Amino acid sequence: MKKIVLLLCAALLLMLCACGGGGTQTGSAAPAESAVPSESAAPAESAAPAPAATEAAPEEEAPAPAAENAAPEEAAPSLREIAEGYIGKDVEELIAEIGEPEVREYQDSCEKPDTQDGFLDYEGFTVVTAKTEGQELVQRIDNR
Repeated sequence: MKKIVLLLCAALLLMLCACGGGGTQTGSAAPAESAVPSESAAPAESAAPAPAATEAAPEEEAPAPAAENAAPEEAAPSLREIAEGYIGKDVEELIAEIGEPEVREYQDSCEKPDTQDGFLDYEGFTVVTAKTEGQELVQRIDNR
């Protein structure tokens, strides 16, 4: 029974060895040779692919950092850049896209009668709006 288990393990390790590209570790071969002299060469070489398999995993992970390096080149637009795209549009569309402002204040407009100027504070910038009956449009984006 033990021989069958050892043979199955040796066959499994040989398959792993074939996938791993061979082993370079000779230190692990000595303990395997003492266990089974005639079949030890295969298990000893097979023991090397296990680290090779773990080496393969970092190779798979290696492209991921490259993808992360590519991501900053195509970085997502900042909230301010998104807000600038809403100039002339309804403020509720902007709020749906970037979320509620930290502070929302209104005052009567000095430039247009029956209009209120709105100041929506976000982190780092303020969205200035013009609010009339039933409509509030984004006018500009100011630094905070």
